[in-house]
Amino acid sequence: MPEKKKYFSIKWKFLLVSVFLVTVPTISLGVLSYKTLSKEAYKGVEADLAIIVKNWQITTKAYIDQMDRVLRREEVLVEKRLASIALDVKKMIGLVKNSPDERWSNEEIEALFDIVSGIKISRSGYVFVVDEEGKYFITKNKKDIGEYFKDGLIFSNKDLWNRILYEAKNLKGNNRAFIEHYQWKHADNSKVRDKVTAFAYMPDLNLIVGACTYYTDFKSYELKRILMGELSREIAQQRIGKEGYIWVINSNGEYVVSKDRLRDGENIIFTQDAKGVYFVKELIEAAKKLNFGEVFAQTYFWKNIGDGKALKKLSYIGYVKKWDWIIGASAYHKDFLGGLEIIKIHILTVCFIFIVLGSMFAYWIALFISTPIQNLERIAILAANGNLDVDVHKGMIDTGDEIERLADSFEIMINNLKTKMHELEKAKDRFEVSNISLVKEIREREKVEAELLQKNKDIQESERTLINLLAESQAMHKELKETEGQLLQAEKLAAIGQLAAGVAHEVNNPAGFIKSNLYVLHDYLKIYNQAIAVLQDIEKAFADDNIAEARKHIEKMQSIEQKEDLEFIKNDIDNLLDESKTGIERIRRIVLDLKAYARESSEEMKEESISDIIEQTLNIVWNEIKYKAQIKKDFGKIPKVICNAQKISQVIINLLINASQAIEEQGLIGIKTYFKDGSVCVEISDNGEGIEEKDLKNIFDPFFTTKPVGKGTGLGLNVVYDIVKMHEGEILVDSKRGSGTTFTVSIPLNKK
Repeated sequence: MPEKKKYFSIKWKFLLVSVFLVTVPTISLGVLSYKTLSKEAYKGVEADLAIIVKNWQITTKAYIDQMDRVLRREEVLVEKRLASIALDVKKMIGLVKNSPDERWSNEEIEALFDIVSGIKISRSGYVFVVDEEGKYFITKNKKDIGEYFKDGLIFSNKDLWNRILYEAKNLKGNNRAFIEHYQWKHADNSKVRDKVTAFAYMPDLNLIVGACTYYTDFKSYELKRILMGELSREIAQQRIGKEGYIWVINSNGEYVVSKDRLRDGENIIFTQDAKGVYFVKELIEAAKKLNFGEVFAQTYFWKNIGDGKALKKLSYIGYVKKWDWIIGASAYHKDFLGGLEIIKIHILTVCFIFIVLGSMFAYWIALFISTPIQNLERIAILAANGNLDVDVHKGMIDTGDEIERLADSFEIMINNLKTKMHELEKAKDRFEVSNISLVKEIREREKVEAELLQKNKDIQESERTLINLLAESQAMHKELKETEGQLLQAEKLAAIGQLAAGVAHEVNNPAGFIKSNLYVLHDYLKIYNQAIAVLQDIEKAFADDNIAEARKHIEKMQSIEQKEDLEFIKNDIDNLLDESKTGIERIRRIVLDLKAYARESSEEMKEESISDIIEQTLNIVWNEIKYKAQIKKDFGKIPKVICNAQKISQVIINLLINASQAIEEQGLIGIKTYFKDGSVCVEISDNGEGIEEKDLKNIFDPFFTTKPVGKGTGLGLNVVYDIVKMHEGEILVDSKRGSGTTFTVSIPLNKK
């Protein structure tokens, strides 16, 4: 007996092909999406590191500017005091030397030396006298008498003496002094120091009197140390991701601010990465070429103690030349992958669902195709076994294709066979009609019963399949609705997160100069307390009729007034307080506006001013868009309207952020309000890249976006559209590729 041939069902062939066609594209799309999102995630982190470095550059410059303002105020006071001392010494020399035509006696020189050497200015200042040749005539150290004044000048100030001589002779002996700032290097000290001197000229004696002091005696130098220390502590506390941080080195490679301040002062210029590259040296060379606001990025491989392998690390740097600070922000690439792991899980889940649903649909199609063929196979077996009375179309699906035509041909063949058999057995049938009829009836009943049972079983199986598919469809619909809600909430949270860094920077700047003003006010308060104490002593002396004691205190008060310009301090206190109040008001307004936007939304509506809502929104979003565009406001005279202020603010924020993102470099964003046809209208326009005409009809659809993958969720404009419709309003868009975009939102004054 020949071996029975094995067959592979067409149903399973079709199912395998269908599953393959569903699985391969789905997995390919998932892998492509993950790679694209990974690439965009790295770009986003690199942009964030660049922004962090730029923000700390700006913050450092704000500290430097504040310190320079304070230093200049003190310079004015010091210059006045030095000029007064130089003129007083000039008068004293005139008293010592009554006759200019006579030579100086030793007694006169000694008397003049005692006067000059006894005058102390601050901690290290002093008075000196030089002749027109630039030789010291009198100075605090006798050993320097006869030496040249210009010997202490550094090379870049060698022409200073000629300028001093020229200025002195122009005074022609008038009771005035002139000021010079220069760098000085004493023979006993190799350190170069900044110095300020007031010069007074005595033409009768051909002498020049100088009263000088060093910048290190300025109180503002202590402020510089305090400000640098405070800023260093703030920088050291910053963290980026899990292990990223901000650091500062100088151009010599010495740590100014290290992680947790553990390596401050350490020189790392010759530090190598895992591949032997002197990356710190390269960073310093690149930093010296940067202008303010520019950044430089470098990737290297770093291996910490205890790590199994070197990890890829990214650093962005910027340079603040005034303090010789190279500010850097560093982070490991692995810190960027936290969010990508969640995205990968979501992609795998969606791929799995698509594959399962595709497989189920393929199985149903395979069943739809193979069932008629299986019925034909069953009928063919019955016919081959001699049963020619079968109904070929019973249990068949009306497909209207080649399978149905095959069934028709098969039926014709069976009918022809049945006719031939009927003719051959006609004679036999005559004698066995009764018996044959009975047997035939029994067989037909059994066949019908079997077919009915099979059909009932198939119907029950199909019903269970449909119920399962319906349940899975409902579950998927519910999950999609929940996901959509989560994405809508994420859209708002993402907007808040995008604005948070900018708002923090807007708050930090006024807070910085308020703190600096408080240091200056503290010093002024000490001076006023000293003056008040002297005034109280004067009042007490007069009350006791002690004129001598009163005169002593009056001289002390005059000394204070001569040393400290009280009128200037009084005016400066008003200026400092006004600056501080302005900064505090700025912080209060930003915090209130952000608080109003961030609180949980409600459906409550009340009468609001659209212009006020726009101004509050600009306070929140300004730092996000000011680097991309200028704002041009054209507010018309419009009435108040019933609306939900928080939701209208969300509309304005989304439209402004979209406008700034449409501008590649520096552009213009216009905001215009007006009243038309019973509605308050707001137009927000930009001169960015515009929107393709084919995309205009879809921009308000959920999940539709023209931005690259990872740059947008496609929900922003859909949320805007829903909010406007909730207010019974209308939103229109006018855009042309390359000519910018204009969104017009209209809110009716009277709602239905």
